[in-house]
Amino acid sequence: MMPSPNVVSWNALMTLLIKHEQYKQALEAFSCMQNKSELPNEVTLICATDACSALRSLQNGLQLHVRVRSAGHENKIVVGTSLINMYGSCGCLQHVKSIFNNLSSQDVVSWTAMIGCLSGNGCNEEALELFKSMQSHKIPPNDITFICVMEACAESALLKDGMDIHTLVIVQSFEYHVKVCNALIDMYGKCGSLQSAWKVFKTMGERTLVTWNAMIVAFGQHGAGEKAMTLFWKMQRDGLKPDGITFTALMNACSHAGLVQDGWLLFHHVHDAYRYAHESDQYICIIDLLGRAGRLEEAEEVILKSPARSELVAWLCLLAACKLHGDVDRGLYAASCCFKFDKTFAAPYIVLSNIYMELLFSEP
Repeated sequence: MMPSPNVVSWNALMTLLIKHEQYKQALEAFSCMQNKSELPNEVTLICATDACSALRSLQNGLQLHVRVRSAGHENKIVVGTSLINMYGSCGCLQHVKSIFNNLSSQDVVSWTAMIGCLSGNGCNEEALELFKSMQSHKIPPNDITFICVMEACAESALLKDGMDIHTLVIVQSFEYHVKVCNALIDMYGKCGSLQSAWKVFKTMGERTLVTWNAMIVAFGQHGAGEKAMTLFWKMQRDGLKPDGITFTALMNACSHAGLVQDGWLLFHHVHDAYRYAHESDQYICIIDLLGRAGRLEEAEEVILKSPARSELVAWLCLLAACKLHGDVDRGLYAASCCFKFDKTFAAPYIVLSNIYMELLFSEP
């Protein structure tokens, strides 16, 4: 007869489920464990909290927090850090701050979790201040700390602070850490320092697909579409296979640089060379590219022959292009398609009224 599972068995099951991203099943296992009156330990509670975090399930997370508190684990550093991540993923920063401040001790993992929660919820300057506080407490940052704080600098375009952190990255000997360098490229790209992003890219000894994508995105953000395309071909010569992020970044780069032919060829090359099914974002990019170039009939054709026809943003792109090029009839049609999604949405009415106003004032 098979013995009844104990806490170690339940923990192993939950860990395996979480490893394979079966988060709901992990919580179901936790619930089943409780129904069988098996007491959870710290590992169990961490697994359950991590599952709530991945699902962004605040209701389950709150119930679990009560269980953690009643078991006396709330102020323990590992369980507390797991709670910080859970509340951060649910956007409950007051709970995050309370738990962090009440931890029995704070290590680099808990500091990093706190910085990541602030950055992930748009409190970028507060995340940066916490990073500085971490330094004043003589807690040396790790690679994840640097990545989190650079994301904060990137999202708020805090170039000076980002450069200071880059200096600290070098001092702490993380300048050849691939993921840290990827974050540096992203940060410099979003902060407007393309030259610095390129310098980091060139000095990297090892580059992953994420690295190439980050640099292609940076070129695209700065209108350097030709450089983005050059990097794309070089990436393939180096043996890396592009993914959806690569193609979306390239399509955006072509759109913002006005490289209509390159973008159009790339759009078809992706499907023919890689048997790749275009994602929604890529259809939007090619619609935007054709629309900006005044090729409105082709843009409309892409919408009608693709899954983008069921996307409001696709019709808004076409409507904006009709305004740009003064195509009233097609603009009316695009607006009518927008209204099918949401008649109360103001944007199509505004663009349509602008089309009529421009038409009115352009008449002799």
